[in-house]
Amino acid sequence: MTFLKHVWGRMTAGDAQFKDCICVGDQAIEWDWNTDGTTHSRPGFKPEALSKWLDEHPSVDTVVLTTGVDDKLQVAFDPIAFAAQRHKNVTIHVLNTVPAVAKYNELLMTTNAEHLLGFFHSTC
Repeated sequence: MTFLKHVWGRMTAGDAQFKDCICVGDQAIEWDWNTDGTTHSRPGFKPEALSKWLDEHPSVDTVVLTTGVDDKLQVAFDPIAFAAQRHKNVTIHVLNTVPAVAKYNELLMTTNAEHLLGFFHSTC
């Protein structure tokens, strides 16, 4: 069974639909960029947004960050350096939305759900 699906402008996680979403395991909520200061370009997705979620979910060891369908969502930090410095045991995948959805679904089937976190942007 596929948990996460994408079409332009919509993420479907289980039975729920969102424009953008944050997933922890097999649970999802709407990703409101206003709450964490995310913008498409500078600064883009900020390390503080990721740290907040990792601090709240200490069992997470794998993160999937999307850059959007057209790679317009920038990541305002080097994820590898961030993981090495701040959250040493976390693997971060930064991918275009389409392969990111496939990666998340694959990881969800092969990993304990509580170890997985994803940020998904449905458009550009």
